Amino acid sequence: MNAEDNHVDLRVRRTRKLLWEALLDLIMEKDFETINIKELCDRAMVHRTTFYSHYQDKYDLLEQGMQAMYNEMTSLWPSPEKALAQFGWHTPPENFVHIYKHTAENRDFYHRMLCRPGVSSFRSQLSQYFLEYAQARFDRIDLPDSQVPAQAILRFIVGAMLELVTWWVESERPQSPEEMALYTLRLITYGVYPTLGIDPQSHNP
Repeated sequence: MNAEDNHVDLRVRRTRKLLWEALLDLIMEKDFETINIKELCDRAMVHRTTFYSHYQDKYDLLEQGMQAMYNEMTSLWPSPEKALAQFGWHTPPENFVHIYKHTAENRDFYHRMLCRPGVSSFRSQLSQYFLEYAQARFDRIDLPDSQVPAQAILRFIVGAMLELVTWWVESERPQSPEEMALYTLRLITYGVYPTLGIDPQSHNP
């Protein structure tokens, strides 16, 4: 890449960064559906024609921005299979820790994507990652016959993990990523009652 191409590439990245940050700021102020292109361009100090040279509409901006953050998030994580190879009953998988560390480092983004109304796509992406992890775990073990379908159990685990991350973001992260990863492991592995030290067989639901 020559100097001119590099300059153009830097200008493109800067413009995209300004528009993405403007969108995130506006999402904190109002519902995504009410945001218009003029507001985005005014906030980013970018001309309207410049916006349309990069994105089709605000939905395209949102989708590309979320995908870029998701790719960054997962690129440094071990695959579910690799993480499970290091699995221990008292040591959380490495990717559990990475999830909470990335959340801590990008709290504003997670708060906007998980805790604000009107932005559900990123929750879906994160849910899919959790589902892949849980499915990989199930694939490694012989599941006994159960009164609860395996897919119902998987969805329960995914929902629990997603809500734990969301709660941690909303509560200003009083626990460290390592602590949250361990709590997640204990709740998924042992369930609520055993984690509380209660024998489910001797305690009413």
